[in-house]
Amino acid sequence: TQGLGLAALNLSGCRSLAPHGVEGKIFGPGTDQFTRNLVEADLSSTLELTDLSIANMLRSATKLASLSLRYVATDRMINALAESNAAASFLYLVDVAFSSKLTDASVQLIATKATHLQRMNLRGCRSIS
Repeated sequence: TQGLGLAALNLSGCRSLAPHGVEGKIFGPGTDQFTRNLVEADLSSTLELTDLSIANMLRSATKLASLSLRYVATDRMINALAESNAAASFLYLVDVAFSSKLTDASVQLIATKATHLQRMNLRGCRSIS
């Protein structure tokens, strides 16, 4: 039987996550059963997680409503989020403050696709015009 998986995940500030430790167990291939019911995720300052791993998790988190990616958000992550089922149905908060690898294009995409988006924190994103 499949469990319900995680509803909330907070790895904020976990800067030394081993690439094949938590990343492989929660964000790796075939692990979407852990994240498909995720409602809240804070992955701020998780500097060792790859943007591909986080993007894959965001695609599988179909009920995500609140997401924080402070300091680590990239276009790949935000584009994956924008194309997810969560963006169209549940997502109301995105915090990508102080992320230096975002462009206007990905911000515009999530703003367009996330029809329930109420708050987006872009503070300190210097590459956003």
